Amino acid sequence: WSMDSPTAVSTCLREGRVVHIHDLADTDLYRSGDPIRVHVVDAEGMRTLLAVPLLRGKTTESCISIYRREVRPFTADEITLVETFAAQAVIAIENVRQFRELQTRLQREKASAEILEIISQSRDDEKPVFDVILRKSADLCGASMANLELISEDRSHAVMAAHWGDTLRHHVVGATAWSMESELAQALYIHEGRVVHVRDLADTDLYRSGDPNRVADVDGEGIRTFLGVPLFSGGKTIGCIALYRREVNPFGADQIALIE
Repeated sequence: WSMDSPTAVSTCLREGRVVHIHDLADTDLYRSGDPIRVHVVDAEGMRTLLAVPLLRGKTTESCISIYRREVRPFTADEITLVETFAAQAVIAIENVRQFRELQTRLQREKASAEILEIISQSRDDEKPVFDVILRKSADLCGASMANLELISEDRSHAVMAAHWGDTLRHHVVGATAWSMESELAQALYIHEGRVVHVRDLADTDLYRSGDPNRVADVDGEGIRTFLGVPLFSGGKTIGCIALYRREVNPFGADQIALIE
């Protein structure tokens, strides 16, 4: 249901209060022919409704809604009981959230420790470091693939220096390069030294104009969502870590912070 809807559940969620309707058929919404109200009454046979919000502080997390197929209002004791269940559900949701946050934090700490260990063992070879950073970045952020792209010495183009994940059809490590003068995301996050996050590569002017690189990424590689985070050294960008998803699924703020 839309949060702007006049339905009971939307009202409960929006206003954070108990909504108790004795007879859904005896309401202005039903009489006006509201499709949702008419469906629950005529198709589902619902008549009496109780919606109780799940509140965390002053924020409505969700709601419990219960129905009767006959006109029989809920008693005060029954409403109090459902409110108790709602409070217990909030505790359960918060416990799960905290557990997941702890799991995520432990996974990230483990990944950081593994990266540092590889760095200490690979003083004369950067490839193992690149591989583990890209692998951990993709794993922890749910990306199909990850690239490390480095700026050439003359800063005219960026070269794909390492890759992890799905096999690429149109890009080759050490050979694929992007001009720093292009409007591609690879040029933007390196040239401008900022994070570039594209929700849907197919919904961009570059794709619509037929840019061969963008079309190859979308139609050839099946890439849709893109994230590029620049690498800095001595105050200058030297490259970036790029993550890709094959579905339209933007990265979260905490995932972007992790890659940074």
